[in-house]
Amino acid sequence: MTSRTARPRSMLLRNGLSERSGIPGMRSVGDELAVIRGDNRVNSMVQERFESTGFRSDFFTVAMVRVGTIVGRLDHQSFQLNSGDIALSPPQRIKHLVGIEKDTEIWVICFTVDFLRRLKLRGLSEHMSIFAAANLPVIHLNEEQLTALCGVFERLEGHIDRVWTHSYGMELVKNTFVEFLLETAHYGTCNGEGIPQPVGRKEELVAGFTELATRHHLKQRNLSFYSEHLFVTTKHLSETVKEVTGRTAGQVLDGLLLVESQRLLDETNLMISEVAFQMGFADPSQFSKFFHRMTGTSPRAHRQSLPPLPVAFHP
Repeated sequence: MTSRTARPRSMLLRNGLSERSGIPGMRSVGDELAVIRGDNRVNSMVQERFESTGFRSDFFTVAMVRVGTIVGRLDHQSFQLNSGDIALSPPQRIKHLVGIEKDTEIWVICFTVDFLRRLKLRGLSEHMSIFAAANLPVIHLNEEQLTALCGVFERLEGHIDRVWTHSYGMELVKNTFVEFLLETAHYGTCNGEGIPQPVGRKEELVAGFTELATRHHLKQRNLSFYSEHLFVTTKHLSETVKEVTGRTAGQVLDGLLLVESQRLLDETNLMISEVAFQMGFADPSQFSKFFHRMTGTSPRAHRQSLPPLPVAFHP
């Protein structure tokens, strides 16, 4: 009998956004934001760790290729990034590194959902919608755009280096980070959809579901609503979302609901019962059970762990 080699299991990277990760030259702010310049030494280390094993991360990744080429897979989709390409990857997707060309320079920014929420920037979720695409979003930058983004990246590095010694260090880090994201979103708009990546019918269906879910998850949690709008059966939609993303459609909806719930708990003085009703729950106890199931803590305990809002603050 011929033995079959087991496929390597994907790794889940958690709390890797700090100098403790051992990546040379990494600059970070705690475990929520990190910037890395990938040169031959860094690329060799990354290849050694991940070339044969897929991995998941619980943070967003923006990878900008200054020089060279990188080849990999996101879930089951192959991609190739060349000089001037910038790719945006959301958390929990399975990434496989196939190869990195010698002398490739990759500038990377990684950040967590918590860091994104702390920015409290109106409309940021709209600019971040590109991360929700089923395929790997890639933007091709011209020389002028690449130079401009590299300049913002370098300023972000400098602000991180003195984040604890400058009177307004964290504000400078946050503002420069937002500038990088908004410039990237702007270039994506100016350049159309960047470099088109091959997308099958399943990926298109998941992208449509993700777009609808982002707009309607507060009021529509019944999967039939989405299947009817996408002209497929509920069973087909559920199976396709699971196959492409590794998560059920319900988990996608729950994740969106959790982020909005945390935002209201963090940024407003609304009572927990009011947050529950805004989230569409019939009573606060249902909301508390949902929140505890998703986070392991209660809404009240979550809010008590945060610094108090100013007295004059109004939602």
